[in-house]
Amino acid sequence: FVVGKMTPSIVAIADNAFKDVRNVEKLTLPENVKYIGDNAFEDSFITSLTARGLVGIGNGAFRGCNYLKEVVVRGSGTSSTLLRIGAEAFRNNPELTAFEVPGSLLEIGAGAFSNCRTLATLTFQPGGHSDCDIRKFAFHDCGALTNVDWGDGTNNIKSIGTAAFAMSSGIGNMTEFHFPQGVANAGTDANPTPGYLKPGGGFLGDYILAGRGTLEKVYMPSSSWGRAQKVTLPEGTFINCYNLGYVEFTDDGRFSCGYVEFGDRL
Repeated sequence: FVVGKMTPSIVAIADNAFKDVRNVEKLTLPENVKYIGDNAFEDSFITSLTARGLVGIGNGAFRGCNYLKEVVVRGSGTSSTLLRIGAEAFRNNPELTAFEVPGSLLEIGAGAFSNCRTLATLTFQPGGHSDCDIRKFAFHDCGALTNVDWGDGTNNIKSIGTAAFAMSSGIGNMTEFHFPQGVANAGTDANPTPGYLKPGGGFLGDYILAGRGTLEKVYMPSSSWGRAQKVTLPEGTFINCYNLGYVEFTDDGRFSCGYVEFGDRL
């Protein structure tokens, strides 16, 4: 199914437009199409999506697409326009193995990729994400996830919500996790807990890595996190991480992590 350049008046795909449709497999949208509505392709047989001009993807837009293997939503080259991926937009997609996050993105909605059990690689496009919120349960129960590449040092994820990368089963393939460097610098969660607000307002939710039973090493944010003022490691961050043996709080020789507080349940 192709929306061509000869149809510039089409700027959006409506809510539920192709829900349960089985004869649309490959979807290619020109840059004039800006929005995909809520549940637009839910439970459809779509196998690939290419849409380089999108601004928003609605809640549940591709939920339960059992054959969806490829999603390309970044712009050509380094440019991109996508601002929001809605709640549960790609939930329960068992064939999706990789996703590249455009640098323009401001929000990955609650449960957006939850239960995508074969999603192994998550890559953030370098040079952006200065205001990006990763909402609660965004990548919950993504058991195959092994590599989260935050792009580069200029990326500044604003917040990571509750249980965003957690597992309910206590297993998974991930052995290392690096928190993004800028998570401490800016932003708030939709339901922030005051004790967990970081310098400048950045937010880390509870149980972010809970249940990652194969996790061995974790590297905390390195951009002034816990160096100059009090911060609290959120509750349950490492609960049921049975193999975790190393957590690094970066020290460049001038500062230390002496202001980090720990609760009773890590």
